[in-house]
Amino acid sequence: MEKRYNARHRSVEYNVGDYVLLRRETKEGLNNTIALSTNYIGPYRVIKKIGRVSYRIERLDDEGYRTQVTAHIKRLRPYISRDTTASMGGESDVTPIRSEQMVLPIQPMNSRDRQLSNDIDCSRIGPMEQSE
Repeated sequence: MEKRYNARHRSVEYNVGDYVLLRRETKEGLNNTIALSTNYIGPYRVIKKIGRVSYRIERLDDEGYRTQVTAHIKRLRPYISRDTTASMGGESDVTPIRSEQMVLPIQPMNSRDRQLSNDIDCSRIGPMEQSE
């Protein structure tokens, strides 16, 4: 039993000021399709550690209201922002290519392509109707 617990156990500790996500307890306020709804809400900011496994967290709403919750560490997950610009690198990582260095390959037209383009017979197309 101890081996199984130790294999799945993750030792997590949050500091004051860290951002975390809070797991929902109830299903109210969810989307009509539960599978598409989020299980975690947040981000919340840790404002105080209470004991070994409990944290006091707060969230500032869009209207400016503060929501404070005491949550067990089991219901928390670290918040990772989705700022992709840092992971993609900046403009300094790109090496500019000068036009003198760039060589575009010039390929001759395939004889089959020329034959296909000549196969189109435009003589069967009637005169264009003029709109009055």
